[in-house]
Parts: sequence; C-alpha cells; structure tokens
Amino acid sequence: MGKQIIIEENELEDILKLCSSKLMGKVMKRFEIVQDVNVLKLEVKELIYEGYRDFRDILLASNRGHSVSIYKFKTKSKAE
Repeated sequence: MGKQIIIEENELEDILKLCSSKLMGKVMKRFEIVQDVNVLKLEVKELIYEGYRDFRDILLASNRGHSVSIYKFKTKSKAE
C-alpha cells in the first residue's frame, strides 16, 4: 500500500482552485482556436488527463512540504 497523503483543507482548496482554473482556461482556448470537432474532442481529452497529472504532482509536492501559491511553489518554514 502507498504512503498516506495528509493535507490541510485550505491547501486542498487552493490546489483545486489553481488546477481547475488552469484547465478551464486551456479548454476554453481550444474551443476558440480548434474548428474540427473530432480534433477538439481529442485535445480536450488530453487536456483533462494533463490536468489530473498536474493535480497529482501539485498534491504530492504539497504533501512533501511545499505550499502552493498561484504561480510558484514556496518551501514551508519549519515553524508551520
């Protein structure tokens, strides 16, 4: 069995907000630039997979002692 992930609720909310807004922006941009419906379906599918990989990576990084800001990671201080 894998390691347990422990994260504060507010950190999880920050991660979800970051990942969902990032994914939504990318998807909406694809709707603007892609004309072919079949290509659009493939693009959106890949963006969703990519979004979940990003979510996983950020969640694991947060669990390893990094906090999430909107644009970059910051190392948590030992006092936290």
